[in-house]
Amino acid sequence: SILRGGGKVLTEIKEINTITGYTLTLVDAKFDIEALLHLCGGTLIEETIDVTDYNTGWEHPTIEEQQTRTPIALEVYAENYDSGGNNDSYIKYTFWYGIGYTSSVEHNDQEWSTPEIEIECKENTAQTKSVYHKEFVDSLATELTA
Repeated sequence: SILRGGGKVLTEIKEINTITGYTLTLVDAKFDIEALLHLCGGTLIEETIDVTDYNTGWEHPTIEEQQTRTPIALEVYAENYDSGGNNDSYIKYTFWYGIGYTSSVEHNDQEWSTPEIEIECKENTAQTKSVYHKEFVDSLATELTA
């Protein structure tokens, strides 16, 4: 807020911006129903053919189920480039507490369905972890250590 008096600004008060979390948005062009299950909850629809179980669909979690979902830890990798434009490593982001939501579904030409998944991430106070951790890694093959 700004306090004015005598035709001039006497004082200006501004609060410090505080980051309380991030929202990640993923578009699942493949419609990976097991990823939806792990990220957003819900139920897999299975069909048994010749004694083999197949995942044939996914049912969105009910309103009641959405109130008691288990948060996940999540690793996200981004390519890192040197000054010549060559990939020299990866940046690994670890988000310690995330809850996924299917925010929208789009049906475009030549595509069956592309669910958009939003993952709301915040601090994991139970493990004393911040919103995210960021580090350079040489390869994509790594395990989540939490």
